[in-house]
Amino acid sequence: MIRTTAPYRDTVLLADDALTERDLYEMVLREAFDVVVASRGDDALRMVQAERPDVAILDVWMPGMDGWTVCRRLKADPVTSDIPVILLTADDRFDPVRDAGGGVAAVLMKPCRAETLLATVIRVASGRELSPAGVETGE
Repeated sequence: MIRTTAPYRDTVLLADDALTERDLYEMVLREAFDVVVASRGDDALRMVQAERPDVAILDVWMPGMDGWTVCRRLKADPVTSDIPVILLTADDRFDPVRDAGGGVAAVLMKPCRAETLLATVIRVASGRELSPAGVETGE
């Protein structure tokens, strides 16, 4: 677990098994947020219980437990159901109208520019609305 310390800032959980992207996203996010990092879905769930992040960013395709499963478990638990979830996916078959309806605040297509992710997290953390489907492209 990588954690930056800044008690006055919101905490963001970043779960992605792609090391290069995870490191880049963590570096950019830490400019504005306290960041905890996981590489697997089951680790992400444990970190949510320990850290109680303000926003969760989940890669859809992770080994073991995928981001969809983590999201469903977060939304099914009354203690964590209010945590906004941003999904990262490289799946171009993703249907934002159908798939973003399950309590997902935003969906970003990979490859995602780090600046796009940061802007999305800032909007989600502040409670501002995104597009109707909550989807932004990574371009």
